[in-house]
Amino acid sequence: MIEPLVVEDSISKYTQDEIEYRFLKDSSTPWYLTYETTQLGESIDSHSVLFHLLYSAKDGGKFSELYELVKPIMLEIIAKANLPFNEFLQVRAVSQFPITTKRTHNFIHTDLPELGGEYFTAVYYINDSNVDGDTVIYNETAREIHRNIVPSVYESFTEKKRVTPKRGSTTIFNGNQYHASTLPTKAVRAVLNFSWR
Repeated sequence: MIEPLVVEDSISKYTQDEIEYRFLKDSSTPWYLTYETTQLGESIDSHSVLFHLLYSAKDGGKFSELYELVKPIMLEIIAKANLPFNEFLQVRAVSQFPITTKRTHNFIHTDLPELGGEYFTAVYYINDSNVDGDTVIYNETAREIHRNIVPSVYESFTEKKRVTPKRGSTTIFNGNQYHASTLPTKAVRAVLNFSWR
C-alpha cells in the first residue's frame, strides 16, 4: 500500500496543452452522457457527467484512438512516481459541469469494486477548475468495508487527503481506497482517470 501522493507538473507544458485541447476543445472527441444517482437517506440526488472510455481490460481493451495518445503519458507519470506497472485496467476521461445541489460530493466509491487484490488509481487534472472540485481520499478501503454498503455508512468515513485540481498534476492512491470528487461549482472539472497493477 502507498500513501496518497501528488505528482506536480507530471507532464510537460506542451503535453498538458495537447491533452487539454484533445479532450476539451477538439470537437471530434466524442463524449458520452451518463447519470450518477446517489441515495442519501430518504432523498435521491442525480446529476449528469460526461465520460470517454479509452481502455477497459475486462471489456476487451482499447475503446478509443486517444488511448494511443495518453498511454505513454500515463507510463511517464507512473515512472515519475516510481511505482510498479504490469498492465492498465481502465482508462477514462470524465468531465463534470458546475452544479449546485444539496450534495457536496459525488458518490464515494472505488473505481473497480469487482477487482480483488492490489492496484493503483490515478487522477490526472486536465484543466484548472477555478479551485474547486477537489478529490477526497478516505482512510477506509474496500478490503475493510463491504462494497455494497448503504449510503449512511459513508457519513462515518474519515478524510485522509484532499487535493485541489491543478492542471498538469496527478493524484495517485491505492485503488481499494474509497474516494470521491467534490462537485465543481465554478467551472468544468475534467480529469483523466486510470487504474493499473
